[in-house]
Amino acid sequence: SSTGTAIFRSYASGTAIRGLAIYQSAGSAVAFQSGGDNGTVSCNNIGVRADNTTAGAVGGASSNSPISLNSTAGTVVENNLVANSRGRGVAIGGSGIVRNNIIRDNTTDGIATANSISVAISENLIYDNGEQGIDHDINGVTLNDTNDSDTGTNALLNITVLNEVSVDGLSFNFDITE
Repeated sequence: SSTGTAIFRSYASGTAIRGLAIYQSAGSAVAFQSGGDNGTVSCNNIGVRADNTTAGAVGGASSNSPISLNSTAGTVVENNLVANSRGRGVAIGGSGIVRNNIIRDNTTDGIATANSISVAISENLIYDNGEQGIDHDINGVTLNDTNDSDTGTNALLNITVLNEVSVDGLSFNFDITE
């Protein structure tokens, strides 16, 4: 796409985008919009050719992420290589799962969440992005603030801090702060 629109845009529930190499696009490579719930984006090379090394460029401004989930629920993004975005690698607004992806060399954040509740982000390799690996609410670093209830993306859960580990016989004791 040279116009900044998505190559694949879905408003339909259950859509699957699988096994593509999307090398160049001025807009998002894959965009799931409101109604595009319970979809799957898997096993794609986005922003890099099928050889996994030749860089392309996907996305225009930071609002055009290679994978963009807007107001969706239950969409799974897994086993993709997402690289060389001019903005964020994966943008999520809604709920879903982002797992087992390689997300690298994007101009801003690797993964960005906004207006999201219940986003599971696990087992991804996220590195060499221009800003944060994962940015909740797209506002930069969110500091821990203990003993409160927050609103916002994933309820702005605090990062668990491991203060001390001790061994008592065959038991490990962990002192943590959340």
